Amino acid sequence: MASATSPAESVSAKLRELYGEDPARDEGVLHVVAAWQAPDGRLPVLAIGPSSPASPRDAFALRAARMRADAIVTTGRILRDEPDVTHAERDAALLAWRRERVGRAEPPR
Repeated sequence: MASATSPAESVSAKLRELYGEDPARDEGVLHVVAAWQAPDGRLPVLAIGPSSPASPRDAFALRAARMRADAIVTTGRILRDEPDVTHAERDAALLAWRRERVGRAEPPR
C-alpha cells in the first residue's frame, strides 16, 4: 500500500517538475515576472489582465515564489493598475510547504 503524499510534498513535487528541484531553501533576491519568448529571443514582460493568456503553471510558480519570500515588494504602479491585488495565500498545501520546507511560519511581509 502506497503512503499518502503530504500537502507540502505535493508542492515540492510540482516545483521539481517545473524547475528540476525544490527551491524551498534557496536564498537571495528573486524577481518573478510573466514573459514570453519573442522570435528574436527577447523576453518581453506580459501585463497580466483579461487579454493575457491564463496559465495555471505561471500562477502556481508566482504563488510558490511568494511563499518562499520574507517580504514582497509591490510598486505603486502595480497598486494603481491592480487596486484589488493581494498576496494572502489560502492554499493549504502552499502554506504547509512554507512551514515545513521553507521553514517560515509567518506570512511574508
